[in-house]
Amino acid sequence: MIFGADSPTGGSIELDGVPVRSRSPVDAIRHGIAFLPEDRRSEGLVLDFSVRENITLASLRQHRLHPLLPIPNRRSEREAASAAVARLSITTPSIEQEVRRLSGGNQQKVSIAKWLAAESEILIIDEPTVGIDIKTKTYLHELIGEIARDGASILLISSDMAEMITLADRILVMHGFRLVGEVANDHRYETTSRAIMGCIHAVGDVEPAPVG
Repeated sequence: MIFGADSPTGGSIELDGVPVRSRSPVDAIRHGIAFLPEDRRSEGLVLDFSVRENITLASLRQHRLHPLLPIPNRRSEREAASAAVARLSITTPSIEQEVRRLSGGNQQKVSIAKWLAAESEILIIDEPTVGIDIKTKTYLHELIGEIARDGASILLISSDMAEMITLADRILVMHGFRLVGEVANDHRYETTSRAIMGCIHAVGDVEPAPVG
């Protein structure tokens, strides 16, 4: 809903205190909101497109020969893609390589690079390290921390409790479209995981919100 994929049934969304409405993902992108879905292969990337095309996909307006004409500036696209490949250490023989030929970890890096190239201010990241090797997982954790330190806001969705405790400043537990608990993360696994499990065990006492 925040990214404009679903319509809200009520309430409002505010960005820096200003009400915003995203009728579509295009609106959300214009508001600086990004979404990295859990299924990066079918929802986060265009596998038949090159690394360059995927990285610049969300920022095409920035790579035009003229602001009023939809004519791509390939040189600008190549420079942006090359910079992203270098920054995120994406392993690829060329920025023209099809994304389907990259490893899962490098595909995830391309997915993140796309939103960094679009200068997104809010990143919704869903299960960022599912199916990724330990080395790349560690790198992605460091990258997410770096993005946050650079000023972006990150909404991390993860079923990996250790990942959540490692990365999150605060942890919200949801059930039935409602918040049922908030945990101040002290980054100590034992105490924070106990608090999270307490929220989860209390879910049985919470009546889910109606849907529709």
